Amino acid sequence: MSFGSRLRERREALHLKQSELGKLLGVTGSAIGNYENGVSSPKADILYKVFDVLQCDANYLFQDDISQNEKTPQPKKGEALIRLFDQLNEEGQEQLLDYADTLVKSEKFRKKSDAGELAAEA
Repeated sequence: MSFGSRLRERREALHLKQSELGKLLGVTGSAIGNYENGVSSPKADILYKVFDVLQCDANYLFQDDISQNEKTPQPKKGEALIRLFDQLNEEGQEQLLDYADTLVKSEKFRKKSDAGELAAEA
């Protein structure tokens, strides 16, 4: 369950409407809806009020978000590129390598620190 789902669950358990919770927190009912739907997140000062008003702690509201992040680390860009590369046939791999080579040779896409290295290779 996400933060927003837990927020909604706790609000409903206390029989509060979004507008009622909003008044208690000093925000609009629409803001509560946005928090619950994951459109936006409350700022720190509002979040502390959420804990007080809903009589819960951060562990309750964030437990699944934290454990989800621990279970599924985000792949690094290089790993993602290799995974995509491996899905291509030989012709696709050649085209990707040619495109990558073109990007590296372009001033627009090359890291500034690599400019000296590229000149040394040429």
